[in-house]
Amino acid sequence: MRYRLTVSEIISLLFYKADDITGKEMVSSEILTEGKRIHDRLGFNDPQQYRRFIFDPNTNHWWLVIGCPDKIEQQDGKVLELKTYWQARMPDRTRNAGTLQALIYCWLTGLSKWELWGYSTYTNKLSKIVEGHADDEFVYRSILKAIQLKTMLHDFKKIYLEVAEGGEEDAGESGKADKAVAGNPAPE
Repeated sequence: MRYRLTVSEIISLLFYKADDITGKEMVSSEILTEGKRIHDRLGFNDPQQYRRFIFDPNTNHWWLVIGCPDKIEQQDGKVLELKTYWQARMPDRTRNAGTLQALIYCWLTGLSKWELWGYSTYTNKLSKIVEGHADDEFVYRSILKAIQLKTMLHDFKKIYLEVAEGGEEDAGESGKADKAVAGNPAPE
């Protein structure tokens, strides 16, 4: 396992991964491309990449966190995050994800202020949604939770592949199925 996370991966793990696992419809590549185009057109496309390490006591490893904020206002010492959405009003989950993303970028850059901006393709309107100050403790807890989820998914995938590759009969005989269901006996 590589001990690194991108900010996008953190947000995905905390806000959207359950959709992926449960098979709920994900955002299409066309919508993501349109969102990128809007970011570029509005100047929310800062290419500067930031990196910072965080120690996770559960895995006993240092993890590298990497990300590129949408926009930095150096004069005001502020991170600006843009979220695009296709309704008249920004959905709560998008607002929460964008807020955490802005907070993580504050932690990465060392800046103390952030703003979340929203662009509605429904109204063709750009507006400031919310602003705030850095909260390193909240970011630290959030990143550790994302690390925990990534580790769990990694472990699950490893067990899943062992069971799938061994076949149903082999998995039960070798005890791999027992591991996959956390101690419940395999069917006979």
